[in-house]
Amino acid sequence: MPYKVTSSGKTLTLDRAFSLNGVSFPSNWLRVIGNNPDELSKHGISWVEPPKQNFKNKKWWNNVVTPDGKVTSTPKPIEGLREDLTAKAKRYAYALLSPSDYMIIRSVEEEERMIDSDWDDYRDAVRVECRRLCEEYKQADFEAIQLIKPSWPESPTEKAERLKREALEDE
Repeated sequence: MPYKVTSSGKTLTLDRAFSLNGVSFPSNWLRVIGNNPDELSKHGISWVEPPKQNFKNKKWWNNVVTPDGKVTSTPKPIEGLREDLTAKAKRYAYALLSPSDYMIIRSVEEEERMIDSDWDDYRDAVRVECRRLCEEYKQADFEAIQLIKPSWPESPTEKAERLKREALEDE
């Protein structure tokens, strides 16, 4: 977008052939001559510094670049954001719970084999966090929904690995 015809303000696109005042220019002309301001000004072409494009976070905003290079951002519809974030929280909770599902099945099938209380607490904490997120998403307006941060619990396995790493670091 940086090259413009000085008289008309028409934007010239790189790597595209164009005609100006009855003269045809090949598609690579601006690349070849672009560093020669005398040649550009001879044909009435000038370099225009492109406007700074400030894109907002695409998670929350729809960003559109207008032909003159400016960015227009509109908020995404709140209902769509709520649905997407709620579905994401549920999928994440499912992904956290599924590796330990076998423990629950085994404890039901084999009555003498109870699930460890650490895992039981972890699974409860995952469900509580999922419910919290879903409820907060449901109640939040556009500004508030952007501030909601998940706080997923650490599994007993992850906790044991972290403690082992910390013990090794302390040595």
